[in-house]
Amino acid sequence: MLKMPHIGMTYLRYKNQIDERFKTLNRLIGLEDVAIFGSFNTTNVGDLAIGNSLKYALKKKNISASLYGLNHSNFARYSLAFRGGGDSLHDRNSKVLERLLAVANHGSLGLAGVGVPGFVTVTGMKLVREVVESAKFVTVRDHGSYERLIDVLPDVLIPKIKVSADPVFLLANSTRWKTLPRRSGLVGVAARPVLTKLDKWAMEKLNWSENDITERASNYLATLRQTINFFQDQGQEVLFIPFEAEDVFFYQRELADMKIRIAKYEPDPFKVMSTVSSMEAMICVRYHSIIFSMLTDTPMHVISYADKCDSLLDKLPHISSTDRKSMYEFREPNLSYEPHKTRAVTNSLSQATQITIESIVSVL
Repeated sequence: MLKMPHIGMTYLRYKNQIDERFKTLNRLIGLEDVAIFGSFNTTNVGDLAIGNSLKYALKKKNISASLYGLNHSNFARYSLAFRGGGDSLHDRNSKVLERLLAVANHGSLGLAGVGVPGFVTVTGMKLVREVVESAKFVTVRDHGSYERLIDVLPDVLIPKIKVSADPVFLLANSTRWKTLPRRSGLVGVAARPVLTKLDKWAMEKLNWSENDITERASNYLATLRQTINFFQDQGQEVLFIPFEAEDVFFYQRELADMKIRIAKYEPDPFKVMSTVSSMEAMICVRYHSIIFSMLTDTPMHVISYADKCDSLLDKLPHISSTDRKSMYEFREPNLSYEPHKTRAVTNSLSQATQITIESIVSVL
C-alpha cells in the first residue's frame, strides 16, 4: 500500500521549528559563525542537498554554519547570513526580494550559488538592484543566471557578480553517500508535477498564452509517459523516485496506471543519491536529479523544463534529452553513455563551486 506523505510533512514542519529555536540558542552562546538560509524547511531533497553541501564545505574551513528556512530574516547576531542556492532572484513573488533586503538591513547579506529565473516588473528590477548593492558578495550558479542578472543592473554593480555552480556540486568525490551496486534492468524516473507557480509566472515572462501553457503541460505529460513506455517496451522495470513529497501525489494522479513502482519518499538527500547510484539509468525531469546522476556517474535521459536544466545540458551535448523549446516533442532516449565526458563536466563544475566558498571566506 502506498504511503501518504502528509504525516512526514507535519513531522518535518515541527522538527524544523524546534531546530530553529535551538539554533537561535546556539548563536546566543556563540556556537555558530554564519547562517545559511534557503528552502531548507521544505520536503525538496535538492534544496536540502544545497544546504548540507554548503554547511559541510564550510566545516572543512573550520567555519560552523546553521541552516534556516526562507521565512527567517533577522540574522543580526551572525557575522554573515547568505542565501544558499535555489531560484533566488526573481519577481514572481515580490516578497522574495523584500526578504533579502530585510536580511541585509539586519546584518551582512551574501548570495551563494543562486539561480536567477529573471524579472518582468519594474519593481522587481529596482528591488534586485538594491539587493545586489547591499550584498557582501554574489555568486550565481550558471552563465544564464549571470546574463539575466546583469541585464537589469547598472554597470557599476556588474563586476560584483561571479559565476560559480550549483552548490550541490561541492559533493563531487564526497563520501557522504553510499554508492550502491547497479541494479541491471532498473531505470529510475524523477519527475516534477505538470504545473507549478513558476510555469504560470512564465506566461507573463515569455508571453505564453493560456493555450500555450495548457498545450505544453499536456505535451510534457505525454512525452514523460512515452519515455517511460520506451524503457518498459525494452523489458526494463521503471522506479519512480520522489524528490519532493508532492511528487507522490503527482505519481498517484498521473502515472500510477503505468505499472511502475514508486520508492518511499525519503527526505535525506544522501539516501536519495544512493538510490540514484543504483539505477542502470535515470529519466531526469528534476534539476537536481540531473546533478545527482552526474555525481553518481549514472546514465540519463533528460526532459528539460527550465533554463537551469538547459544550462546544464549546454555543457552535456552528449547526453540524451528532450528540448522544452520543441513543445516537448518526444525523442527516443539514447543511452550510449560516455562517462569520461560527464565526469569532466562534473569536475569542472565542482571546481567552480570553490568560487562561492572563497567568496564566503573572504568576507568573514
